[in-house]
Amino acid sequence: MTVPNYRTPTILVFDEMQVMLDTVTEMLSKHYRVIGVTNFGALLKELSKYNPSLFLLDTEISRPSFYTAGNVEISSGFDVARQIRKIPRFAKTQILFMTAAAKVETITEAIKCGGGGVIVKPPSKVVLLAKIRYLLSPVTVTIEQTEKILTTDTKFSQLAFSMLVTRMKTLYVKYHTKETLQTFAEEITGFIEKSKVLMAADYETIGQL
Repeated sequence: MTVPNYRTPTILVFDEMQVMLDTVTEMLSKHYRVIGVTNFGALLKELSKYNPSLFLLDTEISRPSFYTAGNVEISSGFDVARQIRKIPRFAKTQILFMTAAAKVETITEAIKCGGGGVIVKPPSKVVLLAKIRYLLSPVTVTIEQTEKILTTDTKFSQLAFSMLVTRMKTLYVKYHTKETLQTFAEEITGFIEKSKVLMAADYETIGQL
């Protein structure tokens, strides 16, 4: 099936609560084509009709479902993101997560899923539009800019260190032998670089932690 392309960017919003979908749609509809879904099955159906420029996914799912084709349970927005990333045409599409509470674990998981940011809900219209515009812009935060923040903001640097330790513990279990030491080092290095960019994009959210 040929999926149509629209000049106006399409944002696909996933949230179980229709009220939140309506709220976000109202915030974005003057600027983007907004498609709202409340479950993973509906999301897959919409992907056969649209080419979203960005996915806005709620991290919490109260009613898990089983995705037969992927042989996996969908119990969080992170599970949804992982399945989206397996679809070739969405391998690099921007993903923004919404969460009721921004925690170190949430930001860490967002990075691992290839997310480009985390926003606390209900979101501020100004902040939501700013984050989406940032993610859809070809301009990105540089590593140098992020490092400057890390060296001048104690709270920010403490969170970065906490995330790194958490990731190192997880990887050490997987790569704890001498033979896999190089792989361990490469994964940690990649995680650090991705973390810097994502954290800089979410500087405001992290400041609320």
